[in-house]
Amino acid sequence: MLKERTLLSSKNANFLNNIFFQSMKYFFFFFFFFYLNHGFTQSFVKIYERNPDRFIVCHRDYLQELGDYRASIKLYIDNSDTLDVPLIAYRMAVNYSKLGFVDSAFLFLFRYVDISEDDRLIIVDKDFDVLRQNIEKWKILTKKIEDKYLQELDSLKNKELALCLFYLGIEDQKYRSYLPALNQVEYDSNGVFRIYINNEEIILLEKMIKQYGFPTISLVGKMGSLSAFLVLQHSDRINKYYHKIKKLYKKGEINSIDFAMLTDRYFMDKGRKQLYGSQLFSDSRVTEKKFPGKTILWPVKKFKNINDRRKQMGFSQTVEEYVASWNDENYIIPDKYYKKIKKKSEK
Repeated sequence: MLKERTLLSSKNANFLNNIFFQSMKYFFFFFFFFYLNHGFTQSFVKIYERNPDRFIVCHRDYLQELGDYRASIKLYIDNSDTLDVPLIAYRMAVNYSKLGFVDSAFLFLFRYVDISEDDRLIIVDKDFDVLRQNIEKWKILTKKIEDKYLQELDSLKNKELALCLFYLGIEDQKYRSYLPALNQVEYDSNGVFRIYINNEEIILLEKMIKQYGFPTISLVGKMGSLSAFLVLQHSDRINKYYHKIKKLYKKGEINSIDFAMLTDRYFMDKGRKQLYGSQLFSDSRVTEKKFPGKTILWPVKKFKNINDRRKQMGFSQTVEEYVASWNDENYIIPDKYYKKIKKKSEK
């Protein structure tokens, strides 16, 4: 009886799988012609030069979180009008990649690149590891991503250098921002994930600086210049280049927010008070006694004027909003910063 039930369940499973694959065949026939007819009729502008500080994450749906990729596919096929939405195209690519349907996954990824504002996370997303094994198609996909980025730059820019910085920025943010946003990092018992740090990025950047000077907006665009700042910001070479960058900033060649953050880091490394409130720190030797388990705002010069200074440099958030944006109750501004203001006002 048990054997008979097993055979029946096996037949049912095969029958359902056949239905699933047949429906997929007709669906892709439809989608292929839809793609040809509509895929190239619209022009989508990337955010790289408009808003280089921002990146777009395509979060998984609840079915994907459960690992039910077939059900996720069916969900979107039943609502086929959504297939031309970037988020859905990305999710469909993830579904087919996780199921091992490589061609289908690439089809949706190519479509995503056509209609999305930001393609950087494709480069690092672990859900596409199986696609990277198809070297030829992955090269074609990354070339398409590169071309879309370079289209954002005018002819006066050094596009070869900008492209190198594009990838350098992705590598710098891979473990700091991108993989955590995709929930693809491993956390230790304290809820902390490891950031893999090496010196390759700063070594490459220094070679670029030696040949071209520090990458400015006029040389490589906003995204390229930001990537250079991120790599420098996360290195121990700030002191070496700070004063040269300051001169470029005064000439209007450097983004004001990038320079403000670099300035804060420069003062922090020297043990001095920061100006714009962009730097927080957690050092058990300093913070454990008064602020156990907390990450606190590095001391600020003339704290009462900090939000005025931030506004002048182009920050859209107050320092309080900035600290709150980390969405972590352990990130704080010490009360004593405000108490000093109160004491001075009472005198």
